[in-house]
Parts: sequence; structure tokens; C-alpha cells
Amino acid sequence: MIGTFRRLVTSSGVSADTWWRRAFIGFKLSVAIGCLFVVSRQIDPAGLRNLLATVEPGWLVVAIMLIAAEVPLVGERWRLIVASLGHGMYRLPRGDLHAANGFGQFAGQVLPSLAGDGVRAVMLRSLGVTLPHAAWSVALDRVLGVYTLFVVAFVTLLLPSGLQALAGYLEPVFLAIAVITACGALALPLLRPLGALLESRPRLRLAGVALTETHAALLGRNAFVLFAISLHVHGLTILCVYVLGRALGLHLPLGDAAVLMVCIMVVTLLPISISGWGVRELAVMALLTAHGASAEQALMFSVTFGLVVMIATIPGAIYWLVQRQVPLQVAESK
Repeated sequence: MIGTFRRLVTSSGVSADTWWRRAFIGFKLSVAIGCLFVVSRQIDPAGLRNLLATVEPGWLVVAIMLIAAEVPLVGERWRLIVASLGHGMYRLPRGDLHAANGFGQFAGQVLPSLAGDGVRAVMLRSLGVTLPHAAWSVALDRVLGVYTLFVVAFVTLLLPSGLQALAGYLEPVFLAIAVITACGALALPLLRPLGALLESRPRLRLAGVALTETHAALLGRNAFVLFAISLHVHGLTILCVYVLGRALGLHLPLGDAAVLMVCIMVVTLLPISISGWGVRELAVMALLTAHGASAEQALMFSVTFGLVVMIATIPGAIYWLVQRQVPLQVAESK
């Protein structure tokens, strides 16, 4: 059957990889639409219109500014990771790399998140970084952000919060987060000796180099700065959730905002939807309605959060467009 499928795909002039990629994107889109449809069945249109009339735009502007401040922080974290690869062989202009990050962050909001990472890797390749290093730098940046999120989640679930019960699943969720956090903390220091061991074996040399460079990137001289940046990014997201709650009449304490942020970000990471749309709305509605919020407030909060993040990344895309024109203008002036 697989052979027949491959022959049909080949005869159509489209590679099997392209078909699988399209099918996967179609699956994600179907999940997003299906989840949004389920959510919409629980919404009262009149209540939603009344809620829209009470939204405070000033708080929305503050939320957008908070998320927009994360983009250059992520760009700087990525720049430090790139600078550590290849024993410090890359000295890229800060503006070019931040421009690539800005556009990649925007692409990640309008396309599947992996596509945004792919855009960053391709743009970094155009700046002279080898493709393996470009892809590895994006992967390390993503892993560092996710690992720090789990650290924040571990600390957050230790704090008192009205949302902390997580619909009765607190203990297994907390245990899973604790195990992941502990394994990461134990594994990182072992990367260097394990990498050196693998480098001594010809067939495993590339894997050894990858582990050694990962250790240099995450536990090198910039380790403190990298983790501090990651914590700042998640802290800004928590403040954004808190501010959005104020804008929509949900006066969430910071502890509740932190729990909600962790849930939103973890759900968004699941590779089953387009940038978390639909799945995020279901999760936020289940969490907030169990603690007194209306379905309309929960939906409005989740959708507004997604739109705020999308709008906040637009300046990064504009900066990339401006940065692209600089070499052309210089060339024309000559």
C-alpha cells in the first residue's frame, strides 16, 4: 500500500515529503477549527457583545508592549547561542540577527510554530552560518525557552493559587514537571564529558560535537545571561496575562496569572494545532470557567491573548524589512 501511495504521489509530480507536510498542516488546521467550533457552541453571542463593550483598550496597549519587549530579548538570547557555536567562529552583526529573529517570531504567529523556527534557521543560513549550526541554534534556543518554562511552572505550582488545582490533575502534572526539571538539571553538566567520549569514536563524532557545543552554549560563559533572559521573557508573559485579565474584567492575582500563563504556553507547544489556536481556547475555557469566569470571558481572554502576541510581533517583521533595505541603499549611494 505504501509503495502504491508513493507511486501515485510521484506520478502527480509532488514529492511524498510535500504530501505528508500538507497533510500534517491540514490536520493541524482541522484540529484548530474543530476546537474553535466546540468552544463557539458554549458562547452566548449577546454576552460576548456586552463583554466587548467593557474592554479597556489602555490595558490592551500595555499587554502588547509587554509581549513586544520579549522579541528583542529572545533575539539577544539567540545571538548569544549562535556566538558560542563552532568555538566562537560566528561574529554576526547584531542588527542582522535581531532582524532575522523578529521576522521569525512574526512568522511563528501566522504559520505553524515550527515554520517560524524554520524561517529563523533559513535566514541565519543566509547570513553565512552553516545550515547545521543554524538549525541547531534555533533548536537550542527553543529547548532553553521550554526548559525555563518548566522551571517557572515548578515554582508556580508551589505557590498558592485559585487555579492551582488544575481540574484535579495537580499531582501528576506537578510530578511530571518536577521530573523533567530535575532530569534537565542533571543532564546539562554531563553533556561535555559525554560529548568528548563520543567525539573519540569516528561514527559518533557528529553527535559528540553536538553535545559539546550544546554544553558550551547553555553552560558556557553566557549561561547566567541566557537563563536570566529566559526568566525575564516568561515574567513578561505572566504580566501580560495579568494585564489582559484587568482589560477583560478578570482581576487575576499574580499567582493565578502565572498558573494560567504556564497552561497557555504548554498547550501552545503541543504540535497539534496552528500556533495553539483552538486547543488553547479549550484549555483556557476549562480552567477559567471552573473558577467562576463566564465562557464568554474565557474565550475573549484566550483569543485576545493570541491576537496580542500576533500584533506584538509585527514590529519585528517591520524591522526586518527596514534592515533588508539598508544594504540596498548603501549600494545605490555608491
